[in-house]
Order: sequence, then structure tokens, then C-alpha cells
Amino acid sequence: MNVGQQLSHYMLEEVIGTGGFGDVFRARDLESGLEIAIKCSHIIEADKRKETEQRFMREISCTKRVNHPRIVQLYDYGSLPDGTLYLVMEYVKGITLEKKIKEEKKLPYLMASDIVLQILGALSEAHNQGLVHRD
Repeated sequence: MNVGQQLSHYMLEEVIGTGGFGDVFRARDLESGLEIAIKCSHIIEADKRKETEQRFMREISCTKRVNHPRIVQLYDYGSLPDGTLYLVMEYVKGITLEKKIKEEKKLPYLMASDIVLQILGALSEAHNQGLVHRD
């Protein structure tokens, strides 16, 4: 998937992250005008497709079960004819924690403790649903 490409009724506008599974794009829902995030898998080799699809469906199932203000909402998901899998999620504006730490060098205590408490709240909700975050 590439910037400027249309995926169903979503337009990919900017790559905002890359990982082992694939790329995350800031995108636009062309029907509603809503800014969203889309996570697209890399092309999956035929011998790994079934395992990858199972992991993908587990991620969807887990995301649907958790409702917390610090965990993004899942709006849609699907697959393309070439086997690419995608998740359409809430887009959250702002900078990453990694970038904030690089900018500040040392976070003030109150800011750091507030961030940690927000993360722990989200993890607590996930754990209450029987989920453990792998990352």
C-alpha cells in the first residue's frame, strides 16, 4: 500500500508508522470525511498466510472487547485480493511518547507519572478482559 492509494472508501494520506506486521497510515474516510488510521499488513507469503490471518483475527477480537478512552477504537477491517490485511481505527492526533521523550530528554515527574497512570489504566482494562499486551 502507498500514500495516495485508495483502499475501499479510504484514501491513504501519510505513513505514520512501520512495524513487523506492516505500515500504519493516516487516512481519510471518503464517505464521512473522518480522519482515521489504517494498519495494513505487508504482503504475506502463501505458507504464512493462515497463521498471519489467525493472528490478525485475534487482534480484531481483542480490540473489540476492550473499551477504554486510552485504547483506540476499531471501526472496520478486511482483506484485499492480494492477501493484504487491514484494520481501520480511530486516529489520535499528537506526538508519540518516544518523540516526546527525545524532545524533553527528561520528563518532569508530574508529566511522567500522569503518562504512566494513563498507560496502566488502559492495561488494567485489557487485563480485566483477560488480555495481555505483547508489546
